[in-house]
Formats: sequence, C-alpha cells, structure tokens
Amino acid sequence: MNLALKYRPRRFEDVVGQKLPSVVIPAMIAQGSLSQVLLLAGPSGVGKTTMARIIAAELNSEAAQDVHEGTHPSVLEIDGASNGSVSAIRDLKRNIQFAMPGNRVIIIDEVHSISDEAFDALKEMLEFPPDNVYFILCTTEAHAIESAIRHRCDRYNFKRASVDDLLDRLHYVIEQENINVEPAMVDLIAQRSEGSFRESLMLLGQIAAGGITTIEEYNELQGEIDYGPSLILSTFGGSASALSKLESILHYTSSEEIVDRTVETLRDLMLLKGGIQLKYSGKMLATREFLAKKLGTADILKAIHIIWDLQTKLSAGDPVRGLEMAYAMLGEVLKQHEIVPVVPAPSNEVMSLDDMRSFTG
Repeated sequence: MNLALKYRPRRFEDVVGQKLPSVVIPAMIAQGSLSQVLLLAGPSGVGKTTMARIIAAELNSEAAQDVHEGTHPSVLEIDGASNGSVSAIRDLKRNIQFAMPGNRVIIIDEVHSISDEAFDALKEMLEFPPDNVYFILCTTEAHAIESAIRHRCDRYNFKRASVDDLLDRLHYVIEQENINVEPAMVDLIAQRSEGSFRESLMLLGQIAAGGITTIEEYNELQGEIDYGPSLILSTFGGSASALSKLESILHYTSSEEIVDRTVETLRDLMLLKGGIQLKYSGKMLATREFLAKKLGTADILKAIHIIWDLQTKLSAGDPVRGLEMAYAMLGEVLKQHEIVPVVPAPSNEVMSLDDMRSFTG
C-alpha cells in the first residue's frame, strides 16, 4: 500500500509543516482576494503540489472530490520537466480561452524546467490572466526562474517539515494502520526523511510491508542504518580501525550517503555539547551521548573541518578514495590514546554501550 498517496492531505490544516500558506491562502480564498498567479517554492516532497491541488479543490468546492481524483475538467496539471516546450505552452494559451465549469486552475510542476521560449509565452498569460483562471507554479529551484516571472507571482516559500511535525504525522498513520514498529525506528524514519512528509511515509510503508518492527531487524536486511555514530566511534581505534569500518559500510551504501551521515552525526554531537536534546531514543541517543562525552568541542570541530573539506573536493576526484583519506585523518585526530584497538570485523547490529566503552577503557 502506498501510504504517502493514501494519506496525502486534502485540507489546508493537514499539510505538514507549512503553517503560513495553510493559514493565509484559505483566508484569501474566503475573502475573494487570492492572486491569480501563485508561486510555491521549496524542496522536494514538502507539500507544494499537494497544496496546489487543495487550492484547486477549494476554488472548485462544488466538485472538490473530482479535483483530488484528477478528473475535474477545469484543473490541469503540467509537468514542466517533460511537457515544457513552447508549443505546449502555446496550446495552453489557446485552450484557456474556452469556457469551462468553475474556476480554471493550471498547475505547472517543476516550472523552472520549461524552455526559455516557453517562459516567454507563459509570461504574457501571467501578466494578464483571463477571469477565473488561476496559475499555480511549483518549483524546487526558484532562483532558476527569471525575475520577470517571479515578480508576477504571489510567492510562498515552503520549508522542510520539522522532526516533531513528521513524528506527529507518522504516529497518526501508524495508529490508523495498526502498524507494529518500535519508537526508535519511528524516530529514525523522521530523522532520515529530510523534512519530507512523502519520504517519511514511503519509508514507513517499506518497513510495514516487510514486517520490520525494530532497527536490529532492519539492519539484518539492509545493513546498519544508523552507521554515522559507529563510524565516528571506529576512529577511536586510529586510522586502521576507521578504514576497516568504512570498508564494511561501503558494501551497502554510497560514499555520498556516508558523508551525509557523518555530517549529521557531527552536527548531533555539537547540539548535545550545547545542551540541546536530540529527537532520538534508545541506543541511537545513548551512542550519541557517549560520543559527545568522550569528544571535546575542539575534536568535533576538527572532524567537521576534515569532512567539510572533503565535501568541497568530492567532485574533483574519486569520492571513495577521498572518503578513505578523510577517515584516515579522522582516525589520527580522534584517536583515544589510552587504548588503541583495531576494530574487529563489524556486525550489522547497533553497538552496545559495553562495546563502546571497550574502546576507551
């Protein structure tokens, strides 16, 4: 079952993490003052197209169900990436002259992808839209749209949903679907979804379909999911230890993902150093708290500098070799000098606190 599709919001108040447009836009519709040209800008998966459909449904409230099912004749969705030619936009210009029931709503997704010639044709329609015709432009790259277009729009910036917002929605769906999953797994889904409601429910759907209830079960199938702390911990044993752990993780994930997880973990450690509580539970939280206690702020900053320097150079060479050199350096910077063991061949299980303490005595 596609949980992201099943639980796609159909009301403004159900859109996760977008409070400003969820309050302002329905108020404008109620007042009859909604702009005929809207620009919804923000990262992928945060609710832009969903919001566009809700707006279209509110503007055609007598047939809102048809709008949500994609069958209303007055609501047209265009994918700018695959249907953004000048001829397609010119056809649109001719078609909107014909009378249709209700309000015409033209949703152009990924509008930044349409051709330059198509932008020129679109510009005229946006400047003088016909009565009862609304344009909703959605984009992940607002900066790629020329200013002449942007200035014709009432713009709303969409942000990534907070971990708390995602957790609220995940727990709601879990309750509705009667999904059996441990809280730590739900916490991790919210963390890994990068602020995307859609991504979080897709991950939850995978786990539910596989009957996975714990992080340990997921690790057995996929490989260690929360490997950022384990990688940092491996550096306590020096360069050889760090490279051994890195090699094992490269078997089931990419170098880019490892960099992201490393940066995420170092960020988490800095937050803990600052007294900020993390949205983790169980072993994931305990591991990070242990690392934050063992490492000084200066050590964490050195590690951030090494990884940040790597990120700026990855495109210039072999990313795997670059990552190996970065972790060799981390192994020298973060090495615990009391005891310097080499990490044994790693398992897929989350390391216990007793295992962690064995690195430092």
